[in-house]
Amino acid sequence: MPRLITKTRMAELAGVKAPTISRMVVDGQRLHPAIVGSKLDQDHPAVVEYLTERGVTPEPPPSSSVPENIESFADMTLRELIEGFGTDERFESWLKSLKTIEEIQDRRIKNQAAQGRLISREVVDKHVFGAIEATYVRLLNDTPKTIAGQMQAAVKSGQAIEELETLARDLISAQLKQLKDKAKRGLMAAGAVEEDD
Repeated sequence: MPRLITKTRMAELAGVKAPTISRMVVDGQRLHPAIVGSKLDQDHPAVVEYLTERGVTPEPPPSSSVPENIESFADMTLRELIEGFGTDERFESWLKSLKTIEEIQDRRIKNQAAQGRLISREVVDKHVFGAIEATYVRLLNDTPKTIAGQMQAAVKSGQAIEELETLARDLISAQLKQLKDKAKRGLMAAGAVEEDD
């Protein structure tokens, strides 16, 4: 994507009056190949050569990374924005591109939600993490008591170590099955999954 600047900005950079640049962009003139619509491509060789001849170092391209806190730009002066982006047009172009990206992401999320491929945080928090928390509490409080009581009875009856392992495994897996079933029922009730998912 070309970095576009106005003829007025080009005149400021070159240290000439705007009519000088307007004459130089006419068909057949030196800067005409750099015209894109009504603006000039700042990186076009003709522009770079002209600015260099005038003793001006062309502006480097702006950083393409999106800052973490884009709202910080709201408090910046135009001078600070130009120092960071090179020109107000480049900042505007960058902002429009960012807006387009955000709109595309928003549409993609809405489409995925409409297709049933996304689940809201609230539903996951309530029905999945809620079920995990309840199972966690049972596994740490109730299950050890149940396992200890049944193990004691099994040992007294002379059951083999393999049978004790199976007993412990069955008691723990019963809690995990309850977790899975509870989470699935909650997600189904919320319309987040269907019966066969």
